[in-house]
Amino acid sequence: MLRIASLALGLVALSLLSARASDSKTDKPKGNAKVEFTGKLSHPVFAIGGETTGTVIETKKGNYELDLGGKKDLLKKVEELKGKQVVVVGTLKVVKGVEIPERKIITLGEIKEAKQDKDKDSKK
Repeated sequence: MLRIASLALGLVALSLLSARASDSKTDKPKGNAKVEFTGKLSHPVFAIGGETTGTVIETKKGNYELDLGGKKDLLKKVEELKGKQVVVVGTLKVVKGVEIPERKIITLGEIKEAKQDKDKDSKK
């Protein structure tokens, strides 16, 4: 009887630990960071399994997906600026994907065409 009780208690403890571990692996990041990036805007973009927002900015630090939040004014602006150098401001979150292990997504707050400043670029 004591063995059965010990086994049951062990199984309960194991299930609680595994539940806690699985909670820490959710797609929601612990915190979102406000960011600003400059880079080339690509739209529309397609990915394996449809795992993309469809809009990407290519920066020196890597590629970031842009989440337009269904806002028609942002979509119109993206359509106008595709293929150009842009500055984006928004909130960065990292989510786990299926085919793409780590997706960096910026929830877009603002997008504008980047100004070409030769002096600024030469100082970098």
